[in-house]
Amino acid sequence: MCDTIVLMEMEISNKIYNEIFEYLDRKGLIAELVRMFQVTEAERYAELSIDEEGLSLLETIRCFYDKNRSLLFAREVENLCKPGNVVIEAGIGTGILSFVAASCGAKVYGVELNKQTLALANEINTELIKKGFYSSDQISFSLGDAHDYTPAVTADFIISENNYTGMFYEKQISIGNHLIKFLKPKGIFISSGWQDFAFLACSDFPYKPQPKELFVPSALEGVWVPYTQLSPTIQYTNFDFCKTNPEKINVSCDLAILEDGDINSIVVYSKVPMPSGYVIGRYDAIALNNDIVIALPSVKVKKGDVVKLQLEYNCGDDVNQAEISVTKGKSLPKYITQNTLL
Repeated sequence: MCDTIVLMEMEISNKIYNEIFEYLDRKGLIAELVRMFQVTEAERYAELSIDEEGLSLLETIRCFYDKNRSLLFAREVENLCKPGNVVIEAGIGTGILSFVAASCGAKVYGVELNKQTLALANEINTELIKKGFYSSDQISFSLGDAHDYTPAVTADFIISENNYTGMFYEKQISIGNHLIKFLKPKGIFISSGWQDFAFLACSDFPYKPQPKELFVPSALEGVWVPYTQLSPTIQYTNFDFCKTNPEKINVSCDLAILEDGDINSIVVYSKVPMPSGYVIGRYDAIALNNDIVIALPSVKVKKGDVVKLQLEYNCGDDVNQAEISVTKGKSLPKYITQNTLL
């Protein structure tokens, strides 16, 4: 009985995901995406101009291609949206979440910065209308920057997944701080928040990296960065998207070293709380909150040593813009409680 109910509840999300995938495949975009994986994510992101152009078309499709990510968000939308709801989506991408909301009876307003991506979403929208998923008056997409977007309505739901591990690159926080002005008092933000975690490590890099060089372990791209964790894990952000959030991250903490080694990196990962209470974990998605490894100048340590980690950057910064330092200290202050591994 329970399995049948879940299947019925998720029918819209699965059907729309499959429709979009088939459309992208027919257009040859899935094949283009697979070819893109020959270049690592770190190299690709170094070339993006997200502030001016948003994610590129293929990077947007990569987010969709991560089926678990797409369906985790789509199922939240499907379970929460009701006929007559008003939905605003910032950064519509392929449009899957807007299309699920419309199929549930919502009126959807979406804004997209990238012209190619918007054109693709409009094409898919036309296909889904023809197939009877919803009516033509339920979705209104426009070209623009979500930071400046001023909808003529207030929303029951705001959807915004402009996220990258550690809140690097993407402008989720500044976008969210702007859009909550258009959220009804009991409105819902999808996702509901974001949490960042980090620990110091000795990583086995494929070559000697530059300080703050980014590595993104990925089975899709064949990038592996084995490491040994040398410090406890700290949680250094806990954003609630239904509130105004600080746009600057500033961390300074003392960490007791767990074992002998050379600190040459910081590993950052994220968790994503959803309105339902489900938390998208570290290994639940490929293109959302996956591990990133940032190279640091080497610091030799022994078990029991104390180091000070300082981490400072603006949300949305490139990794190279972050100020990251690790220095050895003399003793651990009594008021500091070491975190357990998370």
